[in-house]
Amino acid sequence: MMSFLQSVNLYKKVKRELVQEISDASWTGALISILSIILVIWLIYSEVTGFLQVEATSRLVVNQFQEKADRVQMILNVDFPKLKCDYVNLKTTNFMGTRAAGMAPRVNMYHLDRDGTLMAEHMPVANRAKKEKDEADPPAEEAPKEPPSETAVVPLSAANFDYVHRTNPGGLFVVFCVKEESNCKALEASWEKTAAALKKEAPPGPPFQLGRVNCDEEDAQPVCAVNEVDVYPTIAVFRFDAKGLTRHETYHGTQSSTAMTKWVRTVLFQNKAGPDARRVDVDKDGSLESHEGIGCRVAGTVHVQNGPGILHFLALAEGKTFDAARLNMAHKVNHLAFGHSLTTKERKFLPPELDSSWAALSGHNFGADKTGDQPTTYEHTVKLVRHRVQATPTWNINGYAYVAHSAEITPPVDQAPSVRISYDILPFTVMVERKKESLPTFLTQLCGIVGGTLAVASLIASLLNRLGSLFESMGTELP
Repeated sequence: MMSFLQSVNLYKKVKRELVQEISDASWTGALISILSIILVIWLIYSEVTGFLQVEATSRLVVNQFQEKADRVQMILNVDFPKLKCDYVNLKTTNFMGTRAAGMAPRVNMYHLDRDGTLMAEHMPVANRAKKEKDEADPPAEEAPKEPPSETAVVPLSAANFDYVHRTNPGGLFVVFCVKEESNCKALEASWEKTAAALKKEAPPGPPFQLGRVNCDEEDAQPVCAVNEVDVYPTIAVFRFDAKGLTRHETYHGTQSSTAMTKWVRTVLFQNKAGPDARRVDVDKDGSLESHEGIGCRVAGTVHVQNGPGILHFLALAEGKTFDAARLNMAHKVNHLAFGHSLTTKERKFLPPELDSSWAALSGHNFGADKTGDQPTTYEHTVKLVRHRVQATPTWNINGYAYVAHSAEITPPVDQAPSVRISYDILPFTVMVERKKESLPTFLTQLCGIVGGTLAVASLIASLLNRLGSLFESMGTELP
């Protein structure tokens, strides 16, 4: 049995004593051997590196027709530094704007102060509507025949605004209006009633004053411009902070004399807490009647139709008139993505092209350097494409990537500025497959590298030896 196995031995040993007789060392052979070893090491390193890497291949697949299309989730986080939450309105429509094409089940709004810092969550509109009904003025209430002298509503302009403010450290309560605006006319009587009620009550503390600014009048327009009044009527209280600087908070409660009287009374009582008490919640229900917030953060998810549509940010509020020339729709897109929110682990498997475009608009600021009274509408056109990335043989990452184009336009005279995000989902899916070289193929490549390199080295050595022998023979034959 042993003799049989020895007979099929393909690698028979050469006797040690015969090695010196049948071989001869040379400088050429040594040089070829060193170069062969270096080449083999380099090729093996390249092969191992390629074996450890994963190759990604992509292809486009046309989506199949779906009789009932699913909705697509849009994840958004947008800051409006110059638009109050009370005026932000969000709606989704089809691409023609003729009908609703989505729903917003989990969208919240947060008040932002002048520095862009979050203050508090905005109270839902439905709760505010109930509050307005509860705080409506009783029908029997009548305006006083003679307005009180100390708390009478004082007309204010650029000439006397600062003086009246300085002489009333308890607070200057101001209504900004335009003369012919219907909502301002409706508020005038309630504001007079508020002054009368406060005069009768005579709250203790530093003096205060109720005033009115007509933004139509030329001498009052600088006051409206400095305080960035873009909605009529706007009610605000002006107070001094701890450093003696003028700060103001805008009133967002109901415009009945009952509600406004309670608000003024609360502000006057709040002055006892110090000059840094800047938020008023009359009923302690989480709804701020007044605050320093001048901006709004809109964050959450919106489920939109699986097709072309528009996500529209508008400035709307019942009982308010907007000054289109001063309405500032500047915004910063903190985050905008579609589909589910990708985790850090999932993003590691995305090709660089998809990783950079799954939230392409995120971090971009629009209109931050806008100056003047030129109304501007911001349009963002978004083209989406689905992708399916094979992370492992049993795990696929499904999501959306998009490219965006943004433009600033001047709206028609009869339209207020707004922000529109027009989206369209392309009927393709980018399939990304990740392939890795198999172990048998890797081992075969290694054997080929070693065997091929040694074979080529042997041929080169043999050729050089023959050339050397030829030159030697030619040298002996010369006379």
